[in-house]
Amino acid sequence: MKLLTPISHLFNDIRKAEEIINNTDFLEARERTCELFFSDTTHYHIDFDLNIGISEKQIQFLIDHVKPREEIQIITFQAARDCEKIHIKEGIYYPKSEIIPLKEQINNTKISLKKIKDILGNDRSLGIENNNYYPSGAYNICTSLEYLQEIINQNNCHLLFDIAHALVTCANKN
Repeated sequence: MKLLTPISHLFNDIRKAEEIINNTDFLEARERTCELFFSDTTHYHIDFDLNIGISEKQIQFLIDHVKPREEIQIITFQAARDCEKIHIKEGIYYPKSEIIPLKEQINNTKISLKKIKDILGNDRSLGIENNNYYPSGAYNICTSLEYLQEIINQNNCHLLFDIAHALVTCANKN
């Protein structure tokens, strides 16, 4: 088993970064630390909600910060909410716009993945992360087995299985 560690704000302190690097196998780049470069960075996790669609600003981020990083071979994304507009209360999303139906979320994700492949090429693996479910109305579809299976099977994607998200979902769905 190999350990993959996200490059967080802790990496801004070189002593902390060295300690973390010495205790992991691989590193995962993140948007908020996109300016930090460390050897053994093989993954990139990006908090773009592919089921909502990909914006021009997000496309530019991929061009500027991901495409040049040829050492990164696995790039994962999220589908964290079922609507474009949300209200956040105590860290939980609540819908402030219409819920996007399952078929539309699947189609949006397919289009987003195609745009990403057009930018990054076909040599890198793409994946989607499972998200946690809360009974607020904003998570029903994007956390569903139907959505994740369809995305993985239709688009040859990997699943970034977040154990903590799975535990939250299990607890909240009984």
